[in-house]
Amino acid sequence: MSLRVAGDRIASAPAVAVAVLVLLSTAFRFGVALTFDVPWIAPDEMLYGLVGESVWQTGELSIRGMATPYYSLLTPALVGLPLTLDDRGTGVAIAQLLQALAMSLAAVPVYLWGKRLAGRRWALVAAVLAVLPPALWYGGLLMTEALFYPAIAAALLALARTLETPSLERQGMFLLALSVAAAVRLQALILLP
Repeated sequence: MSLRVAGDRIASAPAVAVAVLVLLSTAFRFGVALTFDVPWIAPDEMLYGLVGESVWQTGELSIRGMATPYYSLLTPALVGLPLTLDDRGTGVAIAQLLQALAMSLAAVPVYLWGKRLAGRRWALVAAVLAVLPPALWYGGLLMTEALFYPAIAAALLALARTLETPSLERQGMFLLALSVAAAVRLQALILLP
C-alpha cells in the first residue's frame, strides 16, 4: 500500500510543479501589472474594456450600445466582468490578475506537449521557459495577448496530436482548440490550412 501512495505522489509531483509554476508566474506578472497605468496601449485596451463591459451588461459586442467591428469574443468576456464593478480601480486590478493568470496558463499545454516529446523533467524546463519571455508583460494589459498565448499553445498541441495519430476525435479536439483561439484572435485560423 505504501508503494502505491509513493507512486501516486511521484505521479502528481509534476502536476504540482506546473501548478506552482503557474501560480508563481501569475503572482509575478500581477505584481508587475500593478505598476502599469491601464489603459496604456490606446485604443486597444479601451476597446476591449468597453466591449467587455457591454458583453456583461447587455450581452452584446458593442460599445455603449453602438455596434463595433469584431475584435475578440473571449478577451472582452474575461476582462469585462471585473470592469463592471463600481470601484473601477479594483475592477482593473482584478482584470489584470485574470490576464496574468491566463498568460501563465501557457505553461500547461507546453508541459503536456513537452512530456510527450522529452519526458517530465525537460517538459518542466520547457514550461518554465514558456513563462519567462519579457514580451509576456502584455499579460498585465487589457489585450488579447494574455489569452491568445495559452490558447494558441493548446491549439498547436492539439494539432500535433492530430498529426501524430489522426482520428476524428483528435481532429475534433483540434477544431475545438482552434475555435477557442480564434475567439480570442482571428489570426489563429492560419492553423487551419
